[in-house]
Amino acid sequence: ACLTALLLTVGCKNSVDVNSTDQQPHWRIVRYLCDATGCGWMASDPNGTGRQLLFTPLVESPSASPDGLRVAYVTTPSNRLVVRTLATQGELDLEWPTVPTSVSWSPDGRLLAVLDFNVDTRNGALNLVQPDGTGRRVLTLGVFYPALVSWSPDGARLLVTRFTGELEIVHAGTGAVERQLDANGEWGIWSPDGQQAIYTRNRDPTPSFRVVNRDGTNRRQLLLSDPPDPPGGLSSFVWPTISPDGRYIVALRTGQASGGIFRITLDGRRERWSNGEVFLEGGRHFWLPVK
Repeated sequence: ACLTALLLTVGCKNSVDVNSTDQQPHWRIVRYLCDATGCGWMASDPNGTGRQLLFTPLVESPSASPDGLRVAYVTTPSNRLVVRTLATQGELDLEWPTVPTSVSWSPDGRLLAVLDFNVDTRNGALNLVQPDGTGRRVLTLGVFYPALVSWSPDGARLLVTRFTGELEIVHAGTGAVERQLDANGEWGIWSPDGQQAIYTRNRDPTPSFRVVNRDGTNRRQLLLSDPPDPPGGLSSFVWPTISPDGRYIVALRTGQASGGIFRITLDGRRERWSNGEVFLEGGRHFWLPVK
């Protein structure tokens, strides 16, 4: 059944059953994990079975191509923009002229959205580039929060957060800012139907998840975080993704005692999915389509 809850209903015809054996593609969740054999990006089924090592470097902002064959990311600490082919483990260095901070693959696989920062001018940009490194185009200038850029499902818009906190919708064709959704929002992602944005307000005294329509209406709170631990410490939800079936959000929560990866249903309930071994800097998670 489709989930109505706080999020507007996502039509069943657009839903994806991640547990279906005849679903094409089959989706796997990829997390940075450490065990007795070492650390690396591990893919598994959503229920945690069938774990498989994809690659080992700890990187920032990994994003899978729509066909699941390649992953784009920013290396750390060298800040190179790289596209890795999973079958061969070959790396293509896109030789970015400034410092790339985040990358995201377009839904049709034709473009990468790249946030960067120029240390000389102290300015940044939202860029579009082909996965082979050609055709780079500056979409809009600004100093952006160096974390997440999110494509709408139809590839027409991007969600970005400026360093001063404004969560904005940017048109992928013209670079125009269509709307500011929140003056203090971060980590914006799209709902599966592209009609809503889900984001965090981590700069508030008590961090929370919010949901808002694309036109800026019907803003509401989805989940209020527990108080930080220890009292006065830092705690927030970061690196949210939404499951391909639209049923839940996966997010990494910071904090020593309460940290870990959580699954958060769209009616605000949550459960700890994993902790400890995933709580590493840059240890984001992403969804990988497997056909």
